[in-house]
Amino acid sequence: TYTSWSTTVPSFASTGSDNRIQIRRNCNGSGCDISSESTYTWAVTPDPTVSASGDATICSNGSASLSSSSSGGTGTCALQWQISTAGASGPFTNIGGATGVSYNTTALSATTWYRVVRTCSGSNCNTATSNVVTVTVAPDPVAGTITKSPNQAAVCEATNVSATFTAGSGGGGTVTDVYQYSTNGGSSWSAYTPGANINTTGLNGTNIVQVRTRRESTGSNCTNSPWTTVFWSVDDAHTAATITTASPSVICAGDLVTLSCNANAGSNGSIDWYTGPGGTGTYVGSTQITTDNPTANTTYYAYVNGSACPDLETSASVTVHNTNYVTLPGTTTYNNLQEQCTINGWTYYATAGNPNEWLFAIRKNVQSVTPTFDVDLASHTGVISSVNTNSPSHGSYLMRRYWNVSLTSGSIANGIDIRFYYDPADMAAAVAARDADYITYNGSSKGPTPQWFKTNAASGGFHPSLLTPGMGNNWTFPFTFFGPGSSTGTENGVTYVQFDGLTSLSGGTGGTTFGEANALLPVELVSLSATANDESISVNWVTASEINNEKFEVLRSTDAVNFTKIGEVAGNGTTNATSTYSFDDTDVEKDVIYYYKLRQIDFDGADEYSHVVSAVINTLGQFMIGDLVPNPASSYSYVELISPVNGNIDFLITNVVGQEVMSGEFLMEEGSQRLYFDIETLLPGNYIITIITDTGIKVARKLQVIR
Repeated sequence: TYTSWSTTVPSFASTGSDNRIQIRRNCNGSGCDISSESTYTWAVTPDPTVSASGDATICSNGSASLSSSSSGGTGTCALQWQISTAGASGPFTNIGGATGVSYNTTALSATTWYRVVRTCSGSNCNTATSNVVTVTVAPDPVAGTITKSPNQAAVCEATNVSATFTAGSGGGGTVTDVYQYSTNGGSSWSAYTPGANINTTGLNGTNIVQVRTRRESTGSNCTNSPWTTVFWSVDDAHTAATITTASPSVICAGDLVTLSCNANAGSNGSIDWYTGPGGTGTYVGSTQITTDNPTANTTYYAYVNGSACPDLETSASVTVHNTNYVTLPGTTTYNNLQEQCTINGWTYYATAGNPNEWLFAIRKNVQSVTPTFDVDLASHTGVISSVNTNSPSHGSYLMRRYWNVSLTSGSIANGIDIRFYYDPADMAAAVAARDADYITYNGSSKGPTPQWFKTNAASGGFHPSLLTPGMGNNWTFPFTFFGPGSSTGTENGVTYVQFDGLTSLSGGTGGTTFGEANALLPVELVSLSATANDESISVNWVTASEINNEKFEVLRSTDAVNFTKIGEVAGNGTTNATSTYSFDDTDVEKDVIYYYKLRQIDFDGADEYSHVVSAVINTLGQFMIGDLVPNPASSYSYVELISPVNGNIDFLITNVVGQEVMSGEFLMEEGSQRLYFDIETLLPGNYIITIITDTGIKVARKLQVIR
């Protein structure tokens, strides 16, 4: 389409892509024709345009590839890449040498902006600037966090575990948070769905269950993040003990007890023993079997525990015999007390029938051969008394509680200690009886209270019959004074007196006296014994001191009642030195029990009799029994027993019509010893005492009880 003709040359802005001008010559003269048109054409090119692409997110020190697309313009056209580090609004500066259609950035450490400019030399061509391309530099990928459930280091077998996550951060390109789990300690992995349960049945081990996550990134220079991992150790389930024992379950204080249980603590658990439930009290030890030395009744708890599995518990109890078993002996006679417990060096004795009533104690100390003992006790109320009313009057008052101990094996060369338990009321009764006679008989002095003593071994132990009527405090049996004792005290509320350093044994008790200070036996007899030889019997005695002693007469009997003088030995007058005497009785028959006693005679004719001893030349090696001494008797009587072996003896006392009035047992040991009978409770009259050995030997003796 052309505009109207004009007589002037037009000037106009080109449009489109094809612009033309036509020229002709017009004439208005007659006959003149208009000339033909001449056409002039101009080709018009669009202005330059350019666009850029390559927006990217990369990691630090990564790079991006940018590209451009351009058109339009004429003449010589060129591209120039520009860069800005300040933002998309610039300022932009040219990148040297970056004139290509594409551009690979350098390593970037921060977000950077790029554009490209197109210039053309054609007339009136404008400069084209592209859009801005952003290359974002993101932080390196970081894995998200993991929350464990349960949030603990270990779980018990069959417990479900799970995990949840927060998303990771950083990274460029395509980013993906990856979740995996393992049930074999990380040897192999499987994809994990957040929050899903992982069952631990059949699993066991440290960090055996694991869950992990990481962020993976495809951006330039982006590496996958390190794994973040959580762990659970799995304890195989443990079991409580079905059998828990303390062996032995009854012990003496301080003895060793073995504790055992059959619990299974699993691989990561433990079995701990405590004296209280739930891991309280005193820790005793670990493992299925352990030991302890309790001093009181104790319940032990086997506490099965682990880092994850529920704690389980069972218990076992130990009964501990302690000094709270010490008991005041009752009003009876105890024969053959048995060892029960040794606590802090003290061995406690009780009857076989009542082992939890401890009646006597011996500290054996250190001996070359550990000794054993036969312990007998008599425990009765009342007072054993004897008064000599001759001027100056004197008397003895003893408790009816007394002890007798004999050595059955071993030795006591280093000395032993004993504790004798008694009722202070019995000692008070002895003092009251003394005080009454002291007034009645115009006594001149009172002896100290208490006074303890033991008979010397040769006298065969203590028995109330040793304190004969009229003896007063001039004792004719050999004894050793202990004075107030080595020490006194109480155990379990029971009073005791202690005697230390005994190197010989017999028996004794305590009491008090009154009379002149020198109203003692003119001869202090330390020991008296009779020893059988092959063809004779030797009578031996020792005195600690003598006053005005003319001589000793040696008296003998075969029935312990009727004594005959068989010889005499001169005394040593007055002396404080120890004197030793001996007399050999050669006029003896074998297998006959002979009884001996001494008659001590002063120069002024006064005399005293000793206690009785016996001996036999036992050629037949058989059991023998002597006569009852004394007989008649009012409170006590005894027989001499001779046995070739250890054994048990039963005795039975019957009245004249055959009714049983008393019975008992006695432990007979090889050799010679005495069997005492307490007859205080028997009515006056005649009785038969029958003695029966465990070998079937039966011997009867007649006893007359008088009052």
